[in-house]
Amino acid sequence: MGIYFDEDYFAEGVRLINTISRFPKPTIAMINGAAAGAGASWSLACDFRFMEPSSKFIMAFLNIGLSGDTEGIYNLGQLVGAGILKKIIMTGKPLSGEDCEKYGIAELMESEHDKNDKNKTLRPTGD
Repeated sequence: MGIYFDEDYFAEGVRLINTISRFPKPTIAMINGAAAGAGASWSLACDFRFMEPSSKFIMAFLNIGLSGDTEGIYNLGQLVGAGILKKIIMTGKPLSGEDCEKYGIAELMESEHDKNDKNKTLRPTGD
């Protein structure tokens, strides 16, 4: 159709979200960096989301005048409620890991850097 809408691409995104949300075992999204637009929507379809404090969660399509895609707004509303959903949707501001933990979108993780190893270890914060 238009430059921003390809029916086959959209249908594939919806199939992916449905596969994730209906998967018979728990699904986990690990967000290290940014989850934006469709990536944010895919993470919202998971049962659990874990983020580093410096990671960002962005409903990016809202900032270019597009409505939500692939059930992201619906799933976000189920997690945060109508008031917080409106704030996120109407401002389009990126959310930090701390914001996501505060709103119940994700569990916050801590990064531990081993000086002798380039791999990153993540573990839940708190109790």
